[in-house]
Amino acid sequence: MRATPNAAYWICAQAGVNPLAIGMPGIAKTQTVYAFAKATGRKVYTLIASLRDPADIGGYPYPDGNGEGAVMRLIPPSWAADCSNGNKWIVFLDELTTCAPACQAAMLRILAEKHVGDTPLSPDTWLLGACNPPEQAANGIELEAAMANRLYHHEWEVDHNAVLDGYCNGLEFPEPEFPRLPDTWQDHLGLTGKLVAEFHRKNPGRLCKFPTDRAQASGPWPSPRTWEYAIRCLAAAQSVGAEKTVELALLTGLVGEAVALEFNTWRDNLDLPDPEDLIAEAIAASLAGREMRYEHPDRADKVLAMMAAVNWAVMGNNNARRWEAGMSIMEHAARYDMDVALAGARPLSRAIKDANGAKLSAEFVSRLYPRIQKALED
Repeated sequence: MRATPNAAYWICAQAGVNPLAIGMPGIAKTQTVYAFAKATGRKVYTLIASLRDPADIGGYPYPDGNGEGAVMRLIPPSWAADCSNGNKWIVFLDELTTCAPACQAAMLRILAEKHVGDTPLSPDTWLLGACNPPEQAANGIELEAAMANRLYHHEWEVDHNAVLDGYCNGLEFPEPEFPRLPDTWQDHLGLTGKLVAEFHRKNPGRLCKFPTDRAQASGPWPSPRTWEYAIRCLAAAQSVGAEKTVELALLTGLVGEAVALEFNTWRDNLDLPDPEDLIAEAIAASLAGREMRYEHPDRADKVLAMMAAVNWAVMGNNNARRWEAGMSIMEHAARYDMDVALAGARPLSRAIKDANGAKLSAEFVSRLYPRIQKALED
């Protein structure tokens, strides 16, 4: 199996955010989506909205009842009825840059709320999209701002090695390998959300910024919705130990390049200790039977970033000693900021099953475990 270069796209889809693959024709966007559906055990419905009327997308109106009690309802199209039957589906919105504004408008509630007229789709339906750049699409048209703000805009990467291997193997192309989110990925939402909130407290004016340029408005730009999407995607990326380049791609495709780079620079310039140094010190202290040397950061944003970095480092290479070291760091942080330490310890606590025999310290059991257990139950 070969790792796909479009990890951000697949992480985004599994986090419940709508990814849009943007790239020239003929680079296997659609076929890779079908391979992803097969790998995740899902059925696919491909909706090409430019071939439909708005009612084909949002539902046909019909009268229900007679006289004063009559009301107008919407008959869902067959694909929406199929996707509301409890099965696992991917609705693949292809050729989005060929959609007229009226058809884009019909898709807005689908993308935001997973409702087709009066019919809700199954909650875990994934909505994936693909398109060519407007100048390369047939009768291409830019996305409306309301549509653009409901999507993660991903610049599709061609897996050149997979293509060449397929050519050499009689056009039998290797199956791509996709990142798979653990069931506990949402445990990372608390710490990630706190970090993003702290960024906005330190840097006001980045939460809402509607572009004045029409072309920019059809791409990613910051709004409370896209920052919410960003929190989900960053938490999902952290849960699989994704590289920092994947996190930056997710941010860029949701809130725009300028703000994404600003967030990334802010986080990188917090002057924090290397998480591996912290883990090594905690391990050394445990082996020597002494208290670890721990210096608590002087600002909330630094604490949050440090907790996130320790989580990422431990889960990227989890074993008993490293897991226990990560928990020791959380214990020390709890002496200064209990809420932040709990947010960091929650995802680690679930990861104990992958730590091969790790044990909780007496201090953790007495001070933190009851509160984390309650949070996990809630």
